[in-house]
Amino acid sequence: MTQVTSSRGQELANRLQETTSEFAAFIDSLNPQEWAMRGRNSPDWQLGEDEKRPVGTIAYHTASIISTPHVALVRDAAEGRALDPVQGWSVEAVAEGNAAFAEQHAEVGKPQVLELLNTNTASALDLIRGLSDE
Repeated sequence: MTQVTSSRGQELANRLQETTSEFAAFIDSLNPQEWAMRGRNSPDWQLGEDEKRPVGTIAYHTASIISTPHVALVRDAAEGRALDPVQGWSVEAVAEGNAAFAEQHAEVGKPQVLELLNTNTASALDLIRGLSDE
């Protein structure tokens, strides 16, 4: 594991670890009916119509994006590369991407989600802990 070189990096890493640990505990607590239930938008997040994906698929999607694109964006910023704005982003494009992802991962189970969450969290933590104050 990378040596911590920044107290801010350590603080951010701790917050990410706490959040992903809470998310893992939540995933683990879901019964089969809850896992298969259709998701709904948060009252705080109104982006298009309500979800059509099952909760398990949403959990897998959440675990998958910790690593890509988010870690890649942090790595690019830390290395001084220009961050490209999201091109072609729209509510419709996001909905289409989510639908395609849901179709590909319709049968995902808790063990797969938790394994991906652990793997991607470890990658993100390694990057964050390696950040300097510069």
